[in-house]
Amino acid sequence: MGEKNSQHTWRLGYILFVTSLLFAYPKTILAKPKLGLFLSDQLPLSRGFLYLGLEIQEESEKKNFLAQELRYHPELGWEELIYAGNWKEESGTLYLNPNSCQVRASKSFGEKKGLLRRFDCQHLMLSLSLADSGFILSTNLSLGLEQVPLPHYLPELAGEPVALSFPLPDNQEMGIWGFHLTGIGKKDPVQVWSQKGKRWAPFRGFLESPSADGAIFYRWRRTFSD
Repeated sequence: MGEKNSQHTWRLGYILFVTSLLFAYPKTILAKPKLGLFLSDQLPLSRGFLYLGLEIQEESEKKNFLAQELRYHPELGWEELIYAGNWKEESGTLYLNPNSCQVRASKSFGEKKGLLRRFDCQHLMLSLSLADSGFILSTNLSLGLEQVPLPHYLPELAGEPVALSFPLPDNQEMGIWGFHLTGIGKKDPVQVWSQKGKRWAPFRGFLESPSADGAIFYRWRRTFSD
């Protein structure tokens, strides 16, 4: 009888210990950032706006990331900033260390963006963590923003051609921008992301404007050119 009580007391103590850890560190134990794509809503700037996306990859022992910004300025046009590097995880937060960065630009959205410059970016610091409001990218990039919300998480899509659709400044048509789109040409996507269902659905035509569910994301079949 005494042995059973001892085992029961030990189990109860263990459960209480684990429960206390979960309450003390809920974001680091229960809510670790995952692999895939993280994307922002449209973020206003003093002149224009930007979108930001982050791709987290892990293959074998290689932990890489790719971050992209699309910026619009009414006089200067469009810039795409690309940051690539590696990441490490500590206590549920991903620390991103860029080692290759470049800027591409074009006057109009439909033009192919030409390489404007490459720049040293090893001093930049980024981290991805989970707050009560969702995933947050903490950064000292030249955004004017230190905390960038990334409310859209598309799981297990590293390396896949994925794009968001958004109204262009003239509000006459929708723009398509995203990751690994080289080689898709004029091919139609194969899937569209359902914000409400949090799943991919078959593509049945481009949507002309954001739905009540929020941002629009499309997925193409991967080709050897991606």
